[in-house]
Amino acid sequence: SGMFQVDPLINSPSDEQILEFCNQYGLLVPGNKMYVRDLVLTCKYLHLCAGAIDRGDKSKARKVFNDAVVPGMTVRLVGSKSGKPTANWNLEVEPVNLIALAWLQIASELTVGKGMKKCAAPDCLEWFSDRSNKRFCNNRCKMAFHHQ
Repeated sequence: SGMFQVDPLINSPSDEQILEFCNQYGLLVPGNKMYVRDLVLTCKYLHLCAGAIDRGDKSKARKVFNDAVVPGMTVRLVGSKSGKPTANWNLEVEPVNLIALAWLQIASELTVGKGMKKCAAPDCLEWFSDRSNKRFCNNRCKMAFHHQ
């Protein structure tokens, strides 16, 4: 019947939305240069992955993560504050840039299940750890929302 699936990366997010993001937050890597292709693909894959998570399709999000993502991470040994050897040091993953941080948050949500939730106040852009009974990032936003 001539049905075909449109590549979801073609139109979303748009070039304008990506440019707007960069103007607001800067580049996704340290320094003042970044390949446009890397920027565009990162934004599109993050968008695809986040959309899948929002729809509850975690296996789709995992597939995007495993097929398309190679986040820059380094590992630190953490334990005693003094730096003295201790029996209970741990490995801690540390992202090397903003892209890696975004992917680490997504990986954390897919594995640990600690999701993030956006504040329900219309003029607030804050996100916080998801708890089923919490809708606002703080009392000020809660009061402002109910005042409206």
